[in-house]
Amino acid sequence: MRTFRIALLTVLLSGLFLGADTDPVIGRWKLNWEKSQSEGAAPKSVVRTYAKFRDGFRVSEVWRGAGRTTKFVYAAKYDGHEYPISQEGGGTITFTRNDANLAEGVAKTKENGTYTFKRTVSQDGKTLTIETMQTDSSGTGRRNVLVYDKMK
Repeated sequence: MRTFRIALLTVLLSGLFLGADTDPVIGRWKLNWEKSQSEGAAPKSVVRTYAKFRDGFRVSEVWRGAGRTTKFVYAAKYDGHEYPISQEGGGTITFTRNDANLAEGVAKTKENGTYTFKRTVSQDGKTLTIETMQTDSSGTGRRNVLVYDKMK
């Protein structure tokens, strides 16, 4: 009887720990330019990958288009601290998480300046939406919405 209780407790606790540690953004995402709202020319392809990394996550993204490939990589946590972005020009990024599907933050780069963002994973886990807002020195706001589809 004691063995049964220990086995049952182990199964229940492992289920709780596994459920608590899931992050719906983990995986590979492909940009759906047709659903996105952004200025500029459409890229040939964009793939964004989120992976668990230590007690946070790691992001890598590759943009291909117009004879140029741009890649950036960073590792961060949902703790409001600044983390470095590895790309030409560098920069930092900050995340806080409101719930499992919604994170917000601030990114700072020399190329794009400072902008705020909201990252949302749909309830079905198939769509990732990143909405950015940047205000220039004259006070004019520029909003972009990038929509990604989950890759299998």
